[in-house]
Amino acid sequence: MGKIFISAGHYFQDPGASSALGTTEAEEMIKTRDLIVEELELRGLQAGQDFLSVPDTINLGPTISWINARSVRGDVALEIHGNAANGQVRGTECFYIDGNNERRGDAQLILDSLLQEVPELSSRGAKPDTATFVGSLGFIRRIRIPSLLLELSFLDNLPDLLLLQNKRRQFAQGIAEGLIAYRDIEALRSRGASFPIIGIEVNGEPYPDKGIMVNNNSYIPVDLVDSLGIEFPPGADIRRVSQGGVVYVKAVDLQQFNVTVGWDATTRTVILNTSPQEPIDEIMSNGKASEADLNRFLRANNQGNFVSKFPELPKIYIEEATDEGVNHDIAFCQMCLETNFLRFGGDVDPSQNNFSGIGAIGGGAEGAFFPNPRIGVKAQIQHLKAYASTAPIAKPPIVDPRFELVTRGVAPTVNDLSGRWATDPDYGTKILAILKRLYESSGIGDPEPPDDDIETSVNITQPQDGDEFEVDQAFTVAGTAAEDVATVSLYTPFSSTSFPLGTVKVIDGQWSAPVVFKTGGEREIVAEGMGAEGNSLDFEPEMITLLIGTKFAKPVRDGFKTSGFRPPNRPTHNGVDIGADRGTPIYAVADGTVTFVVNSCREGVPSCGGGFGNVIYIDHPTLGLLTIYAHLQSVEVSSGEQVTRGQRIGTLGSTGRSTGPHLHFEIRRDNMPLDPEDFISPIV
Repeated sequence: MGKIFISAGHYFQDPGASSALGTTEAEEMIKTRDLIVEELELRGLQAGQDFLSVPDTINLGPTISWINARSVRGDVALEIHGNAANGQVRGTECFYIDGNNERRGDAQLILDSLLQEVPELSSRGAKPDTATFVGSLGFIRRIRIPSLLLELSFLDNLPDLLLLQNKRRQFAQGIAEGLIAYRDIEALRSRGASFPIIGIEVNGEPYPDKGIMVNNNSYIPVDLVDSLGIEFPPGADIRRVSQGGVVYVKAVDLQQFNVTVGWDATTRTVILNTSPQEPIDEIMSNGKASEADLNRFLRANNQGNFVSKFPELPKIYIEEATDEGVNHDIAFCQMCLETNFLRFGGDVDPSQNNFSGIGAIGGGAEGAFFPNPRIGVKAQIQHLKAYASTAPIAKPPIVDPRFELVTRGVAPTVNDLSGRWATDPDYGTKILAILKRLYESSGIGDPEPPDDDIETSVNITQPQDGDEFEVDQAFTVAGTAAEDVATVSLYTPFSSTSFPLGTVKVIDGQWSAPVVFKTGGEREIVAEGMGAEGNSLDFEPEMITLLIGTKFAKPVRDGFKTSGFRPPNRPTHNGVDIGADRGTPIYAVADGTVTFVVNSCREGVPSCGGGFGNVIYIDHPTLGLLTIYAHLQSVEVSSGEQVTRGQRIGTLGSTGRSTGPHLHFEIRRDNMPLDPEDFISPIV
């Protein structure tokens, strides 16, 4: 049976976050870890034999090395942390390595076990590590055994902190039970199972030995690495596994040593080429991502806010950067950093069309303003070229207000921008981290890039792509599977995470599963074929898109979300705000009866209509819901009037307590506010 490695995030020389009562994250986690150890011992596990506790005297890097030096196949690892935000957020969440469905299930298992013992604790779900601000977590990426990171609660939220302190024993009991189940499942996966064999090609010639496939990643024998003359420096981030007495290293890790890595899906061969490859950090170079890659990456990190306001931004970046010889991938990722993936919220407002924080001449605090998105991007590209090159601007005019103030060619690489473009000494490192996430998500430089010719091992035969179902309506997802598929794993991507829908057995090449969605909107269902050992057999799983909750129309057909339901900085914001031009039509989202209207407010009177300004309330008795449409410019219905789904009821404005033209839209049940995006998604 495998071992459990348990680590308390942070230690006394690195205390981590401060709690609402002044304690440190390190104190709270070490106390909890000690109780987890006690609970493991109470369940018959022996320290040193069945589990190991990471010493409290080392930080992340040594922790990873400590675990890797002592772990073998079949072991598992968990690190516990305390979260912190703005004092308003609550709940627990468990992070797993992005793209690994087995690990996603393990994370959910840990959460379920914890919530069984502490039901008062709210769950924020199992999440991929790409959902974190840094884009990846070293504890679950660099440890060679399956590993998870569990955020117990938000320590800066007093109720969450008191829950942890008063029920620490229950926390420990739930985590201990989850860890034992996690270990047992991994032991079953690893028992008697071997990794699939793959071919190896080096510089166009077949290599006599074979590699292995681990979690859809190519690994090659370490002897091959030696023959290429590659020496790993001490502490290098190189992932290794062993099978049959042979040590293998992850092929993609060789890219940092000027080895290009590719994949031939037809022959299942990893392709290595030792010719020099273009560095990814040179500003004056060619971008690799397509317009579709940039679009997918942006929307994967932000489905709302101002993304829909700038629909052509990826195209503009490619065009403007190509004109000047600037790497459009770097420029786009700089925009993602500066605007937080178009969420804005910092010093720059979206109306400025300033996507890179370019300052105004004269030191204005707000930064430069540009008349449209293309000019804003053009200015950014010109500013990058000013730093990275001495060549003249190819496509005048110069619109960058600070172009002439830059010492030309002083910063040819991304890291050279640190301390120049921004004061942050890690500015370049952060851009490169986003760039690597872009390439990873787009399959650029990966050993298994997406291939349209790859045949999936699973097909969905019902329902059909684009079929419509209602919220809470049960339906069956069914299909066929290839001969080597033992089970089919179903899940649905949602926001920055994925939710499992279940795993079903394949019988005589057929499979089926019941599915119910509790929220509405466009919902994708992914079916992934799994082998007898629980290993994924799909490089490109089958996917269909369904429309759920089509009983609701969109309240605004041409707009952009400016604020969501109860964000951390506005916990009392009980609806969704949608920005658009004054006079934009507003529509009833469903059949109902108008129960209340205010139509006499003028802009500039914050108290009018109780702050809502001109407002419409519509009761939907068949749904048990009430919808509210606030800050209207005009009201086109009256109290008592029957309205139908999609009927125009007014126009968008800025009356009442409003800082600009927008619709404030709420959905309530029994006067309790609900998140509108649980019913209408996307909301715009």
